[in-house]
Amino acid sequence: MSSVLAHARRLLRRNDSLLWHTVIMLAASSGGGLLNYVYQILMGRMLGPDEYGVLCALLSILYIVSVPAQTLQVTATRTTAFLVEQGGRDSIGLAVRRMTKWAGLLALVGLGLSLVCSRGLAGFLRTKSVTPAIMLGIAASCQLLVPPFNGALQGCQWFGRLAIAQIGGFVAKLLVAAGLVILGLGVNGAIAGIALGSMCTLGLALWFLRDVVARHGTAQELPATPVYSVLAFLTVGLLTLLYNTDVILAKRFLTAEQAGQYSAATTLAKALFFAAAASGGVLFPKLSQDRRGATDIRNRAMLKSTLAIAIIMSGAGALILNLFGRFLVTSMFGSQYGEAGGIVGLCAVTFALFTAVYVLAYYHLALARRGVLAILTTGLALQVIGIAMAHGSARGIVLVVLGSMAAESAMMLVYTAWPRGNRGIEA
Repeated sequence: MSSVLAHARRLLRRNDSLLWHTVIMLAASSGGGLLNYVYQILMGRMLGPDEYGVLCALLSILYIVSVPAQTLQVTATRTTAFLVEQGGRDSIGLAVRRMTKWAGLLALVGLGLSLVCSRGLAGFLRTKSVTPAIMLGIAASCQLLVPPFNGALQGCQWFGRLAIAQIGGFVAKLLVAAGLVILGLGVNGAIAGIALGSMCTLGLALWFLRDVVARHGTAQELPATPVYSVLAFLTVGLLTLLYNTDVILAKRFLTAEQAGQYSAATTLAKALFFAAAASGGVLFPKLSQDRRGATDIRNRAMLKSTLAIAIIMSGAGALILNLFGRFLVTSMFGSQYGEAGGIVGLCAVTFALFTAVYVLAYYHLALARRGVLAILTTGLALQVIGIAMAHGSARGIVLVVLGSMAAESAMMLVYTAWPRGNRGIEA
């Protein structure tokens, strides 16, 4: 028995603990994903299809306008990983403080823009009030303050602490949102839960980093990041648009009832992506470290392991949703979402493909390769043009997104296998 346990430990710590850290982040992602889906299901049941369609459209916009926040986290992760590898741990606190100042400035600018654009956004989404759009700006501003701290935890490869901070935020989000919706605040209460959940994550991450942030390093030890930050912003932005644009356009083109059905189907299918993407979050800081002796063979070995984990998980999930999708949709969201059961299987295949695109994109981003931008842009263009031409039904939109994602995953695989795809930028 002891030999079996010893072999299991060696297996888990192979490839720079890739599998072991993936297990930790998968557990956190699964726990967070479960809480997030309880949030989604509760909101779907409590709000009804019409208001739930509004909430999902606003959440998709929130993911898109949070691209600067995701870029900050990517930059913070890469900077921290570099400092750890170079022995510059004392400078991590300086880097976090600098990025927090930028995050605070962006949060203030974003809040101001949300106030200016709230009426136009409400008109585009055909909502009855501008208040949800304003609440969206507040939630986005709160989320902008979190990335420097989460990125530092990820760059240090303190995945357990990062997991606790993220799950704590999900718990706060769920409890606050459910309470406010019960009190009659509707969509506004659901979004307020997101803002307060972000503040909870921030508090926990800051507590875990309290000793690191207090250290005073030298500015000379910090790597230059402007060019890389632009690459990260574009990559993260395009990925975010890829899995959110369809929900926004569905709310624009379909009836309120149809948009709610479409949102329920995509929400359930997204579980495949959010669970499998945990492996990509582990791969990124490991490849970002500027290690002596790191080779393309080593990098590709880690990529193959990560892809295998992601494909197995998302593929199994897609199979389950194709076999039992209608039952799962109606069981979770209620019988009023029965039409979503007819498209959830196609949505599942779409997100299984997107999982591969996501992992490959972050692989190239970690190695500062800019060629991936053309592929992501092409895929997004195919999706938007296709939806604009065939938006008469929810099934039509799903088929367009599925076709564009299949084309994009094929292009991404070709680019990864192409020797000239190894060019990077100076960052």
